[in-house]
Amino acid sequence: MIKVLEYLSETLLLPFLGINGDVFDKEEKVDHEIFDSSKNTHKLISQACSLMKEICGCTNLVKTDVKILMRVPLFVLITIEHETATFQRNNSMKQMILSSYIDSIRILLEHDTSSLNLQKDIFSFTLSQISKNELQNTQIMTKEQESLLLLLQHCSLSSCFNEIKALSYVQKAAKIGNWPVWEILQSQIEDRG
Repeated sequence: MIKVLEYLSETLLLPFLGINGDVFDKEEKVDHEIFDSSKNTHKLISQACSLMKEICGCTNLVKTDVKILMRVPLFVLITIEHETATFQRNNSMKQMILSSYIDSIRILLEHDTSSLNLQKDIFSFTLSQISKNELQNTQIMTKEQESLLLLLQHCSLSSCFNEIKALSYVQKAAKIGNWPVWEILQSQIEDRG
């Protein structure tokens, strides 16, 4: 299953984003010029994103180690973050790809509640991504932002929830008018308090 996720990422999803597809140290190279704005490309990307989420959702059926599968979407998101300081996220297909990786992480976390350190790291990563994605005062959220909020909500429900860290983000969220984040974190602080 991990090979399928790696293959989807390397040969289709990452090259579409304009990122070198050999992040998993493979020999294959992909021609980045094969993607255009045609309906077929959109359908192919959409199906690849759906397949990735389906694979992550069926880990309990095939007894796959969630931590191993988690490596692919986490590694991709970290790679995107490090390689693309000026990465343009305004394309709808790029949004679909990014949200699929984020959704895959959330789906995998739903199947594995045992790794508290991993959940803490993902909670911190999610908070930092939300800060960078400037959700404040936005009436219309992108798919990536919606997926980040769902991941934040999932993390805030888990035992890894750090009230002190969350409280500082609640204050920042209120200061900049990021009400969706404020609502998620504030409700968890109140529920636990």
